[in-house]
Amino acid sequence: MKKRAVLIAVLGSALAALMAGTAMAGATSDHSPLTAQVGEGKGQVTIATTPKDHGTFVGQVTANVQGTSPNTLFSLQRAIDPTSTGTCDSLGTFEEQGTFTTSPAGSGALHVERHQPVPSGLTVDVVERVVGTDGTVLISECMTITIK
Repeated sequence: MKKRAVLIAVLGSALAALMAGTAMAGATSDHSPLTAQVGEGKGQVTIATTPKDHGTFVGQVTANVQGTSPNTLFSLQRAIDPTSTGTCDSLGTFEEQGTFTTSPAGSGALHVERHQPVPSGLTVDVVERVVGTDGTVLISECMTITIK
């Protein structure tokens, strides 16, 4: 019984330290499923931002797909709506963030880090899409990102 109480106390302390570290870091994230607009497959995209380099957008973007065409080159692209309303109704042009090739099973993933000078406190809406050389298009929902 005493070992269990010690274990609970240690786990509680570790969880509290983790939560405090996360709060101090000020990191935020948003994620969205990727759904097929053209072709087949699905996936998910996550955008995580940090206050590192205050006044600069520092973001980690991770996308993964499954059930798409095997051995196919895909491009991760994003479009920004600078007038954040949560609806992504004024999107700009889609810009490539990186590429990856799917496995023989039709799965793949990409992780990129973005650094762009953007005023802190700015909020934008973002849509991510994954486009394959076979014509497949997977698209995210509208995500609202606040620059730290």
